[in-house]
Amino acid sequence: MATSIAASALRPKVAGGLSAILNLVGAFLPSEVESTVSNKIIAIGSSPTRSAAWLECW
Repeated sequence: MATSIAASALRPKVAGGLSAILNLVGAFLPSEVESTVSNKIIAIGSSPTRSAAWLECW
């Protein structure tokens, strides 16, 4: 958004509106990110010690 405003490609109100619309669209589209996070990064059912160690590293 800042790049398009700084380059004078879009006016700030248009860039903000476009950003809001695309954020809403992205929130409702299925994505692979949520499945990766829920299945590979945060292992449901793993031991609490392992989860705590991962959070400390992050």
